[in-house]
Amino acid sequence: HWGGELRRYGEGVGVSLMVLFTMATLVTLISWNALLLNRADRGRERVGQLRDRHEKELAGTAALLDRVFSNIHLQIAYMDPRFNFLRVNQAYAEGAGRPPEYFAGKNHFELYPHEENEGIFRRVVETGEPFTAFSKPFDHPGRPERGITYWDWSLTPVKGNDGATAGLVFSLRETTKFKRAQEAF
Repeated sequence: HWGGELRRYGEGVGVSLMVLFTMATLVTLISWNALLLNRADRGRERVGQLRDRHEKELAGTAALLDRVFSNIHLQIAYMDPRFNFLRVNQAYAEGAGRPPEYFAGKNHFELYPHEENEGIFRRVVETGEPFTAFSKPFDHPGRPERGITYWDWSLTPVKGNDGATAGLVFSLRETTKFKRAQEAF
């Protein structure tokens, strides 16, 4: 417009120059946005590849932990902080004479009432401190034929992100034969 007023060129040339300048500006902006979008897509691809790799690693780790949990000789149960079974391993189930699925959702102390042990479990949940017992006697409710048995056992809290006890790992091993052999000497 200014060039047209100075009569350097006609008004049509000024409009053409303005259209060309506007088009060049738009092409530059579109190209810049396309470049940024392309970079963002490559970034999303990398994030997706990393996520996929981490998911595969996590699945492999979960499978390994599942194999260890299922095949270890110790009896292991995982419970929520209210002592409801979430999962038991095969050794635990065999020791109780039940299939592993039997325990899911059942409360430990409804199946195995024991006031002293329940107090220990509660302290572990409240304090977040693990507990271990060696050759601790246990009288089986509802199974008097078993008599008193002896157990090494531990209760380990699993803490959540907030530091509170989110679960409990209960592991045990019967030591009755060893205890009776000791007593025989």
